[in-house]
Amino acid sequence: TPWTLPQFICAKFLTPYAAGLLSLLVDAQTSILVTGTRGAGKTALLGALMFELLPKFRIIVIEDTQELQVEQLRKLGFKIQALQVQSVVSGADAELRAEDALRAALRLGESVLVIGEVRGPEVKTLYEAMRVGAAGNSVMGTIHGATARDVFERVVYDLGVTPNSFKATDAIVVATPIRLRGSATRARRLVQITEVRKGWRRDPVAEEGFENLMYYDRTDDEIRPTRALQGRRSEIIAGI
Repeated sequence: TPWTLPQFICAKFLTPYAAGLLSLLVDAQTSILVTGTRGAGKTALLGALMFELLPKFRIIVIEDTQELQVEQLRKLGFKIQALQVQSVVSGADAELRAEDALRAALRLGESVLVIGEVRGPEVKTLYEAMRVGAAGNSVMGTIHGATARDVFERVVYDLGVTPNSFKATDAIVVATPIRLRGSATRARRLVQITEVRKGWRRDPVAEEGFENLMYYDRTDDEIRPTRALQGRRSEIIAGI
């Protein structure tokens, strides 16, 4: 059974407020990167966000290992197409690079792009498309990292995307396993929803380029809205 935002609420992964904010961001066609450590629930959350899309949109999914619930979405009436990339190293007869799949997806016209995991040279093509609006609707994907700062450093310094292009990211959503009150067991939690502001020039951290909209409160074991969200200082919310 695919994860949905209501199921995540029941599992205490997030609150109804956080689910509503994520649904609003998806509906507003923003670009979202879901980050976290291994086993944090990134792919499951990305799949849940896909259910918040309007069925009238065409969805292009690019993955190397099929993890997103493409068939279930198709049975529910979503117009969804999967492009599975493969390498000759894996034993495939022909190689389909992620960059080639992304360029093919962009030629299909206005679509929602869902990238199973952002990790290679195709990221430059993706961000260029996002900057000029060639991606059409929203762009969503997962990337390894523990914070919004980690995502910036991974995309800019490791993958070679320019800081200016990184501004095409609208929001970064962080999930992580939490040890509740020092216990040995871990529970997956959404710990941060961060907006990427557009006014900074070189470094979003040094120039206040990141604005937390929600943060995790360990005392109450739930994610809470920040003053930026409550005080309407959010550029994304103002734009919506």
